[in-house]
Amino acid sequence: MKVWRSAGFVAGTTLPKATDSPIHSRGIIMYRSLAVLVLALCVSTGQSQDKDKKTDAKDEDVTERFAWKMDYLETAWGLKFKSARVEGKGDKQTLSILLTFTKDADDVKKLQETFYPPPLPKKGAIPVPPIQFYFFDKDDTVIGKTSVYFTRGEITGVKGDAFRVVLQFASAFADQGVKKIAVRPSEKKAK
Repeated sequence: MKVWRSAGFVAGTTLPKATDSPIHSRGIIMYRSLAVLVLALCVSTGQSQDKDKKTDAKDEDVTERFAWKMDYLETAWGLKFKSARVEGKGDKQTLSILLTFTKDADDVKKLQETFYPPPLPKKGAIPVPPIQFYFFDKDDTVIGKTSVYFTRGEITGVKGDAFRVVLQFASAFADQGVKKIAVRPSEKKAK
């Protein structure tokens, strides 16, 4: 009987299955390892996102931490300070202030112009914002000032409605011992 040898196999015998190949076994192991790695990454990413959500949920309520001088808003617009919180960390901190209307506003358009940040011009001088928020230390020394960064919610001018004013609140202000925050109309510069 003549035996034919081709690629290491003896003729007349059954060919090996593809799953018997050492290359196939390595492939299965590789795919299984890859699947375990992907699963591990998904689980760890999900856990880190949960930690981020927990961190965001711990925004600091600063209503009682600072003295708030918001008389100007009350007399000019009928807005009452309700609460405030610091959101974010480091240089990306913002101060979110909740204001409510104690009466219907007379001029909603002017009110919106006051709180919506003015657009930056393409050329020329940067516009002066209508109001400024001042930060004071324990000795009533001005540490810094800022204008409205953006607002959350619609400024309706209807009694009982509320909206949030968001300010950029650099950690530098907090590090210098802010004790009081006051709002004032901006000083218009002479032309």
